[in-house]
Amino acid sequence: MKFDFTKPTPQAKTLKKAQKIINVLWDRLFESQNESQKKELALISEIADLKEKLNTNSSNSSKAPSSDLFKTKKPKKKYHGAGKSNTLKQGAQKGHEGKGRKLLPPEEVDNK
Repeated sequence: MKFDFTKPTPQAKTLKKAQKIINVLWDRLFESQNESQKKELALISEIADLKEKLNTNSSNSSKAPSSDLFKTKKPKKKYHGAGKSNTLKQGAQKGHEGKGRKLLPPEEVDNK
């Protein structure tokens, strides 16, 4: 049984015809639900594939490092000295007292 949904709703005159209409509509609803579930599963798998593709970089695939989209740069620590003394970073160490010029009193400052 086929329905033309542009026309008014069908009016069943007997119980058998009413049951037939219910069965046809139920089957259509079931088919459309199955189609929706199939589309949903396809979209979920596509999203998973795209996420996996987005997470690939040169360290976990055969891609060149220059093709990495987002590069996380690690801060470089500079050490001085050679061999065993490379534990000290360049510059003043913790606890070091700074040495600088003493400020002049305000009366001796030239304001030019």
